[in-house]
Amino acid sequence: MNNFSYERLHSNLQYLKLNTIEELLDNYLEIAARDSKTTMEVLDYLFEQEKKHKEAAAIERRMKSAGFPVKKMLEDFDFEFQSSIDKKVIEDLATLR
Repeated sequence: MNNFSYERLHSNLQYLKLNTIEELLDNYLEIAARDSKTTMEVLDYLFEQEKKHKEAAAIERRMKSAGFPVKKMLEDFDFEFQSSIDKKVIEDLATLR
């Protein structure tokens, strides 16, 4: 990849606000070349990481805007202490199916 293409790629990633991809790109391209990854594998990995980061950031923004006094996660709940609550039911409800 020539220097102009490289700079344009990074510029486009910044413009599109694909910051996670831009951050991971250089290192992952080296790994992909070493491990003979296909173009589809590279794109899949990079976009999956971007998606995960955006989802986590969205959850964090919602939690912050909700104004909860303390951040509590379902994973931290002690189901053994509160035995009247069925863990499987709560986990099923958490999937929003």
